[in-house]
Amino acid sequence: MRAAAFAEYLDRLFDIGTGHLGWTAAETLDTNLDHIRRAADARHELISSVLKAVFPPAPTPPGGDGVAGKLMRFASSHNGMIAARAASETT
Repeated sequence: MRAAAFAEYLDRLFDIGTGHLGWTAAETLDTNLDHIRRAADARHELISSVLKAVFPPAPTPPGGDGVAGKLMRFASSHNGMIAARAASETT
């Protein structure tokens, strides 16, 4: 790892410790680098679980969220129009 990239990594960990985790500069500088990362991961897990408890994820629509699922939902919601148009084009 080049020195500039490592310096950016250290700056980022310092920002996480003092910003995201709310530690003082002295606490952050006295903490092992791996412990800062692990504490940030744990904080992220905590916030995610609280948000999921307050705002449960929406149910997955039939056919999934991909293109195939969207096309299936479109076709099923417009089935009458599609059938009518196809019938009018054959006459």
